[in-house]
Amino acid sequence: GVGPDRTRVRIIAVPGGRFNQHRIEIRGEFGRLAVDIENVPSATNPRTGLLSIYSSIAFLADYARTTGSKAKRQDPT
Repeated sequence: GVGPDRTRVRIIAVPGGRFNQHRIEIRGEFGRLAVDIENVPSATNPRTGLLSIYSSIAFLADYARTTGSKAKRQDPT
């Protein structure tokens, strides 16, 4: 990456907004990339979005399916 000195973050709060919105912009010699995400807030915890919850559930289900109860711990080195 470009490092912390050239990385910029801007946070905008919109009280009463309907979505949790995220915009990621990357600019460089390659060109420009922009990604917009609008998450529907969770009814039980409006500080997080449903997409985060669904992604976590999908990850855990996939992990459980691929590792199973007989999974052996592997040395990460």
